[in-house]
Amino acid sequence: MKNKTKTLKIQTNGLFAIFSDKELEKHIKQYSKEEQRLLWLGVMFGQNNVVNKLNKMKFEIIDN
Repeated sequence: MKNKTKTLKIQTNGLFAIFSDKELEKHIKQYSKEEQRLLWLGVMFGQNNVVNKLNKMKFEIIDN
C-alpha cells in the first residue's frame, strides 16, 4: 500500500487582523489586566480549536 500524503491548505479570513506573536502581545498589552486575560483566553481557545480539528482529521503538522 502506498503511503499517501494529505495536504490541507489553511487560509486566513479577511475579517480578522493577522498578528505575529510579538505584534499580538503588543496589541493585547494595550488593554486592562482583565481584558488582557480575556483576550489571551480567546487566543488560546482559537488555537486549541484549530489543533483539535487538525488532529481529528489525522493531519500531521511538520515545520520545515
